[in-house]
Amino acid sequence: MLFEKINVELELKQKQQTDQRLMDEVISLFEMAASREQRILKRLKSKPNDNLSTISPEGLDTTRIFSLESIHEICVKYRLRFLDARYFKADFPYEAVQEIATFEKARACKIEQFKIMAPSGIFELSDIHDDPLLFAQLNENTFYLLHRWGKDLKWYRGILNYPFRSIYSFFYSIVVVAGIVAWSFPFEWLNVAKSGELTFRFWLNTHFTIAFFFFFLFLGSLSHFNFSESNWNSRHYNKE
Repeated sequence: MLFEKINVELELKQKQQTDQRLMDEVISLFEMAASREQRILKRLKSKPNDNLSTISPEGLDTTRIFSLESIHEICVKYRLRFLDARYFKADFPYEAVQEIATFEKARACKIEQFKIMAPSGIFELSDIHDDPLLFAQLNENTFYLLHRWGKDLKWYRGILNYPFRSIYSFFYSIVVVAGIVAWSFPFEWLNVAKSGELTFRFWLNTHFTIAFFFFFLFLGSLSHFNFSESNWNSRHYNKE
């Protein structure tokens, strides 16, 4: 009633019970979120399910959907690897886990296949932070970019790694290097008639090309080197 006496102790207890219920609800939400994040991390670090779960790309951001062919081309160009996320040695950032949770909640789905695209060193050492990209596999040949973190790749990475893309790019690079060497010799060192200089330089270029090609192939075989074309999705690590 309006004019009843106030029992401060009772009101205090009621207030405490209300606050406790609110606190319990907040704690419960945090525990649920933590449990969900732990399950996501476990999936990231576990061997993916052999049965590919297809996720419809309808309604997704089309700028973040990539075909396997496009990923393959970029990996070969910049000498990157595209492997299961379980081979990633470092810890996944909290933001990446949140992106996965948000994606799954919005799509009412569960991602089973995760992929990482990054330089091979990131799959060997835990302190490498060069631009890893985390993908969810939508179907057999389509992937969705969930999160990217770390530093950008150096602008010259594609140039430096051009010779290692394939046997053909390796050969073209050897031809250029051999040509530079052959045509940089001072004419006085050639000991040929002026009229025969052009022919002799072409002869040098050809022989330097052959010598360099087999020499570097030999060195590559000793170090078990593989070209990016055949190495981009291999979990067996070789030197950069």
